[in-house]
Amino acid sequence: MARTNINTLGVFINIVGKENEISSYDLFLKTQDRLKIPSNNLNTYIEKYKLLVTKNRSVFEELSELEDKILRLRVIENLNPMDIKFSILREYIYARTPFHRCDKDAKDVRSLVGLTSVYGTDIEKYYENEVLINISITKLTKLMIETIKLNEW
Repeated sequence: MARTNINTLGVFINIVGKENEISSYDLFLKTQDRLKIPSNNLNTYIEKYKLLVTKNRSVFEELSELEDKILRLRVIENLNPMDIKFSILREYIYARTPFHRCDKDAKDVRSLVGLTSVYGTDIEKYYENEVLINISITKLTKLMIETIKLNEW
């Protein structure tokens, strides 16, 4: 199971869900369909719950959208070299950092930042290389901003 980063963890985002998935509150209500017929007492609470969810659905969705923006901007405005992870694929060096994206399962952004022929193959040394760190921050930030623009805030 993937690790959860606090910079990509929202509240209402997870409740409302993605475009192509059922919301947590609707899933909660559908559970009752698979159980035995509810008592009058239980039915009263289910109906009250449905009413409140229906009444507040647009508020939940707006909160989810705001969380998405907050989570993304937090990362951009606080990008720290310690948040960057490097990896090598063939002769290419990639940098990645946590970044909230509702449309993707991967909660990060990744960018090609260099070549092993220039920076070597010792990943630990990358963290000491200010040039590579600055290139990584610049490219990752640009990618995050482009991602935000694609979603047309």
